[in-house]
Order: sequence, then C-alpha cells, then structure tokens
Amino acid sequence: MAEPTTTDAPTTTDTPAVTTPDWRESLPEELRAEPSFKDVPDVPTLAKRFIDTKKMVGGSLKVPKEGATPEEVNAFYTALGRPASVDKYTARPPAFPEDSGITLDEEGFKGFLGAAHSAGITDTQAQAILDWYGGYTVSEGDRITQFIAEARKQAETSLKQEWGAQYGRNVALARQTVRDLFSDDPDLAEAVEGRGNNLALMKGLVKIGERMMEHGEITAEVPPGQSIEAMQAEVTKLRSEMETKPGDDALSERYLAAIRRVLKAGGAVPTA
Repeated sequence: MAEPTTTDAPTTTDTPAVTTPDWRESLPEELRAEPSFKDVPDVPTLAKRFIDTKKMVGGSLKVPKEGATPEEVNAFYTALGRPASVDKYTARPPAFPEDSGITLDEEGFKGFLGAAHSAGITDTQAQAILDWYGGYTVSEGDRITQFIAEARKQAETSLKQEWGAQYGRNVALARQTVRDLFSDDPDLAEAVEGRGNNLALMKGLVKIGERMMEHGEITAEVPPGQSIEAMQAEVTKLRSEMETKPGDDALSERYLAAIRRVLKAGGAVPTA
C-alpha cells in the first residue's frame, strides 16, 4: 500500500494596510478642528469648493453702501429687475367693480409708477402693490357703505317709532323741501338727502316743509272740477297706501302732490 502524501499549506504574508494621512494634519493646529472641513475628504475637493465659492461671491449683487453714487444705485436697481424707465412698467392699474362707484385716479397711478421707479421697485412688485391697494380700496368702500346703511336703518327705525303713521308723509315732505329749497339742483339735493341717517336734519326739513306748505310755497295745480273733499279723501287714501309701501318713491310723490292740491285749493290736510 502506498504511503499517503501530504501537502504543506501555502504560507501567506499579510500586507499592512496603507493609511492615507489626514490632510487636515498639515494645517495649523487652530484650523484642524474647523467644522466646515468635516465633510471635505481631500485637498482637491477643498480647492474645488473654494473656486465655486469665489464664483458665487463674484456673481452676487452687492448692496450700495452709504454715499454710493446715483449711477451705482441705479445699476443695483437695474440688476434687481427694475424697468429701465417709468414708461417701461407693464403693471396694470387696480380694477374696481363697476357698481363700486370707485374710479381710477390716472394722475395718481402715474405718480405711483414714478415713485416706484425711484425706489427701485420691480414690475412684479409694483403689480403686487397695486393689486393689494385695489382690493383694500374696494373692501374699505364696502365697509363704509355697510356702515351708512346700518346708520340709516337705525335712523329709519327711530323715526318710524316717533312719527308713526306720519312717517311716509314726513319723509316725502322732507324730500320735497330739499328739492324746492335748492331749485331742483341734483347735486345739492343728493348731498342733503344722503344724510338720511341724521335725525336732526330730517326733522328740521319736515318743519321747514310744513311752514312752506302753510305759506303756499309748496304748490301744485288743482285738477279742474275736483272738490276739496275729494282731494282730502285722496290724501287719506294715499297715506294708507304709504303705510304698506314706505319705500315707494313714486307713491310718496303722488302723496305730496295730493297735499299740495288741497293746500292750493284752500283746504286743510286731513290728519290720520
């Protein structure tokens, strides 16, 4: 029987790992622990980041310092995106609803663009300001309108409680007084009638109107052949209708005309 052969296991020689020196070790001791170097693996990476930073800083905008020349300031505004001149703005004026009663102030709009250009405002920024202003103006107008409406409602309630069945007659008389005193001038009449929430004014107009009727200063033509009694009956009838339709201007006009006809004919206005 043959002798078994044995093979010696090959011997291996362990090669020690090559350790790359930390590039930070070449830095002065006070810089080695700098946090911004923590994720920089080597010097080439550090150099690349340095170059990128220089490019970024070189291409960034520099805010003009105090005492900068107008040319330097204008160059800065231009770099930010300000139009070259006022007439280059494309920002649109604020749009107001047709029923808001608000109209655009053309001169004011031009003045705003001039101020915006002087302040370095870009076209986009100018549009944002104009849009805000338009919305604010409309909402402010709505608040004023609501306030006036509520004040008039309170005044109407107060006068209805005080005047009772004479409310419609007195309101119509106050309006007629305004028209007669101001010779039907629409602007003056509208200005006075717009103060419908002023109780003292309304009461004063009614008193003036009553005195004008007493002196025949509020007059109207008397239909031929109509008796004073018939005219008085019409006044009473129209007064009753007004109690159910207090806001009917046409009915108020008819009522006042009936009163004037009674006074013109020398009769007395019937009471409720």
